[in-house]
Amino acid sequence: MTDAGPPGPNPITLFYRHVVQARAQVLFAGRRRLADLGATPVQMLKGHREMEGAYALPGDLDPQQDLAALGRALAAALQPGAPVLLAFARYAPGSAGRLAGVRAALGPAFDWHGTFALGVIAPAESRQDWARRHPQSFGVLAVVERLVRGWPLLREAGEYAVIEGSRRATPADTL
Repeated sequence: MTDAGPPGPNPITLFYRHVVQARAQVLFAGRRRLADLGATPVQMLKGHREMEGAYALPGDLDPQQDLAALGRALAAALQPGAPVLLAFARYAPGSAGRLAGVRAALGPAFDWHGTFALGVIAPAESRQDWARRHPQSFGVLAVVERLVRGWPLLREAGEYAVIEGSRRATPADTL
């Protein structure tokens, strides 16, 4: 008999995605045309100007993603004022693990106003076996993480960083 691997999806990944989805529900309330960057390749955004928001859940963006190209594609696809919610692996190449670097690489078309981390207190996704063996402990860590994930020093320390902002209006938008 062969080992079929862990039963079901990774509980830590599910937790991370749930946190971002809960924030997205608030941020995108009433908006219908959203760019799901986990399902829509960046190249598919070109030529679209009617998107009312964009988001990427943890694990959706390729760690090798060209952030400047992503920023240009989003700026071209999003309406002015459209909210953006993006989760980045903390150690993504080009980000140097710093949120300021990620924001700068995405370009000047966005106003960034919120940040939080995932995996500050909760274990890394690779620790799914521990989370399965200790569901109550994992739950306690998830609750504590909710309290601290937005603290200034800790929002740079998680496995993922989540940034929230909106597309700026530019003079070209009024033409």
